[in-house]
Amino acid sequence: MGSADGSVAATAALVHDTLVVATVAGHVMAFDGKTGATRWRANVKAPVRVGVTAIDRRAVVVDQRGTVHLLALDSGRQVTQWMGRARQVGEPGITDGHYYITLSNGHVYALPY
Repeated sequence: MGSADGSVAATAALVHDTLVVATVAGHVMAFDGKTGATRWRANVKAPVRVGVTAIDRRAVVVDQRGTVHLLALDSGRQVTQWMGRARQVGEPGITDGHYYITLSNGHVYALPY
């Protein structure tokens, strides 16, 4: 299995045969679930302490600053980002084409994927 760039303090996500993990150093990595080979690495430039959520072609991580990063599952390319301006609490949820993010400011945000 490939190696994460730093300590992992969040739940990983498995979609099809891709395992996605994020680290407290702000790195997000995808590994081949069968061989363990590294598929890609991305840097969101801030610690990630809450789990990765992924579905279909997208992975979402929220960094410690509250910035939501939507990444392409096949390449790690950042599709979009959104500034939540508060710390995330709990892991993102997914339903009906949206990620649901709960932040410490008491708001829940529904973001399309």
